[in-house]
Amino acid sequence: MRKEARRRREDNLMEIRKKIREDNLLKKRRECLLLQSQPLLNAS
Repeated sequence: MRKEARRRREDNLMEIRKKIREDNLLKKRRECLLLQSQPLLNAS
């Protein structure tokens, strides 16, 4: 029974880590897109 609880807790931690990593990747992508689009806006 303890093993099951421990495994469930580890699975939850993995899910949280995955979500944080995905969020960070999305933030970086958004920043890159903003940086790429700025020179275009300034040039026009």
